[in-house]
Amino acid sequence: MKTKRILSICVLALCIFIAAGCNEEEKYPIKIRIFCYSSEANAGFAGWYIENGESPQFFTVTTPQGSVYYLEIILEDLEEVEIEVITLQISSSLAIKIYKGDEKVKEVSQDASSYPSIIRLNTTYTYGESSDDSSSDSSSDS
Repeated sequence: MKTKRILSICVLALCIFIAAGCNEEEKYPIKIRIFCYSSEANAGFAGWYIENGESPQFFTVTTPQGSVYYLEIILEDLEEVEIEVITLQISSSLAIKIYKGDEKVKEVSQDASSYPSIIRLNTTYTYGESSDDSSSDSSSDS
């Protein structure tokens, strides 16, 4: 009887230990990739992001890779991030793509319709959000 009780307690303790470990999902790093296409000299983009409600982090990209201006931001232990980006010169498109691991989970983009223009995008991503949940939170200024 005493052996059964000790065995039951050990099994119960093991189940609690396993259940506690399963509740903690390993978080993948989040990659934010920003692309701007422009043929203008001195083009590029600037913006900011707020990670987990902390202070804003600002960035400016003015060096092209061909006709593409590009930035990648990697965030660890992310709960939520808010991002805003604006082109510095007239541009043909601007995109914010968010990846969890290797999977794209959100994308917002704006193409200049008839002619290149100044483009502004903003979006918020919450960890665990999937591409099925996302909507296009974008705006542009002409």
